[in-house]
Amino acid sequence: MTSARIAAVCLLALGVASAADARSTTHRLKIADVLKSDEYKEKVGTAVAFYFDSQGAPQVAENFGEFATRKTTRSMIEKDEDACQRAMISALVSLRERAEKQGGNAVIHVTTYRKKTSTGSATEYECRAGDLVAHVDLKGTVVRLTK
Repeated sequence: MTSARIAAVCLLALGVASAADARSTTHRLKIADVLKSDEYKEKVGTAVAFYFDSQGAPQVAENFGEFATRKTTRSMIEKDEDACQRAMISALVSLRERAEKQGGNAVIHVTTYRKKTSTGSATEYECRAGDLVAHVDLKGTVVRLTK
């Protein structure tokens, strides 16, 4: 076997070993910490309102349907909580953009959505963080609320 082939086999073995040892930690973090962050205020803004899980929303004038999003961010050089917050903000930006595209002004019943299962909470969201990335999966209903 040539040295190039030996090196390739070693790299493949290392890749399989590291994939088997990959970390996947589930975090339940506070939505309020995201909503009060400067990054949220800058990137998400106030044009679209978010109502998590069973939080009461004003009367719905028009329902545009349910939408899901999955956002991932690098996590290898920062704390899980920071990477999760960035992923959550990206997911909310995605839902905001969908609402604006559909003509909505709110997203209601926002829940964590993983493997076709919703986990609702008005105060917490779920994030999965690994050695390289963190991701947040959300689902919500885009609506136009009465004024």
